[in-house]
Amino acid sequence: MGWLLLVPVVGACGTAKDTTADAFQMPVDAAPPVDAATHGMITATTLDYLTNNAPVAGVPVIIYAPDGTVASEMVSDANGTITGEVDVGGSVTAYYTSASRNSALTIVDVHPGDNLVFGISERNTASEGTFNVTFPPTAGATGYTVYGPCNSVSGAANTAVAIQFRKNCKPDQFDVFVVAQNASGPFSSAEALGVMRASSSVTLANIWTPLDNFNVGYQNFAANIPSIDFQRYAGFPSNGASSGTTVTTATGHTGSAQSSVRAGKYAYVTSQFSRPSGDPKLSVGQYITQRIDGKASSYALDIDAHRLPWIQGLTYDMATQTVAATLEHPSTISEVLVGLEFSRPVGGVTVQYEYIVMAPKLDKIKFPVLPAHLNVVYPASGSSFQVVSYMIDSTDGADWNVTRQSPIDLYFSTFVGSTTNTARLSFGSADVTLP
Repeated sequence: MGWLLLVPVVGACGTAKDTTADAFQMPVDAAPPVDAATHGMITATTLDYLTNNAPVAGVPVIIYAPDGTVASEMVSDANGTITGEVDVGGSVTAYYTSASRNSALTIVDVHPGDNLVFGISERNTASEGTFNVTFPPTAGATGYTVYGPCNSVSGAANTAVAIQFRKNCKPDQFDVFVVAQNASGPFSSAEALGVMRASSSVTLANIWTPLDNFNVGYQNFAANIPSIDFQRYAGFPSNGASSGTTVTTATGHTGSAQSSVRAGKYAYVTSQFSRPSGDPKLSVGQYITQRIDGKASSYALDIDAHRLPWIQGLTYDMATQTVAATLEHPSTISEVLVGLEFSRPVGGVTVQYEYIVMAPKLDKIKFPVLPAHLNVVYPASGSSFQVVSYMIDSTDGADWNVTRQSPIDLYFSTFVGSTTNTARLSFGSADVTLP
């Protein structure tokens, strides 16, 4: 299973063979920036997007003209970078290969001046120093967990506890908090807000706040949504102390997440829900992540007012290598990711094939025809595989002119918890068998 298949779906995989197809016609829906040149230079960086996002040398990178013909081909250098010329509306594909996986990642509708990243642009986890947190004891505690912006660590009262910074996580100002536990679990927290990294340390005041229930309520959602999974993170979008619940919509629209930590300036809440698609081969669902006041005791969400359109159909045409999507209604969003994933045995090894296009809108997505000398394997007649699609939107106003620079960043931040006010994702996964 590839990184794109985060949705829990089941599908068969079949054999595939080399093939050729029509030219790759790029969508050009996102308007270029004002006064942008129609032809010019871009850079692209190939990172090890499956593990530590370190630069990867030797990756073939193909630049396509807007009509889908190959404009140039090069190989990433020791820093994982290439520099080349592109026309507005062209595209760039990075083709990764290994003994067990072949992946083609394509960013469409590129513009001169773009600095494209194939991977997560800020995922350097190398150590960047520490910060000491000291806190007083509280009655009944048998253990403590210290939460910072980049990690959490166990520690003892009246002892300096070091929290880590990383190359990709070193904010100048942040919150820290401590959660006390006993035999029954977490029960109280203490905090320091707006701490400056330059100070190197902080001592928390002897003010402990009991954990309490966090109440959730949902309105305006379809009757065929059977339940809504809710998760709340205190303090930080992916590293904070978490609590959650499942709201069964048949019996009510509210629920309560017990033992919720009331610490940090913000809390981050994610609601996940799905519904029957009407097609047994199509699974659909949505995520909505929002940032709220960290001290709020309740949360309400109007689902129909915030959700994205449902994906109602996904089909693949082998002759044109095109995925066509049917949506509930059109929508302006930040980006889409569409992928084909399948496997086949090669020399006693099961090789995973993953082809992903990142684009400004979900309509008809055509996959590139890669140069013949790369010996690319495509889905073959009679094979079964999965087509996966994600529509992603951020209320920070990030459109394709921004997100195409590193589109995988927004995809992952939506799942692990976004620092934006609201991030939304609508996904679909279809089992496809070619004739």
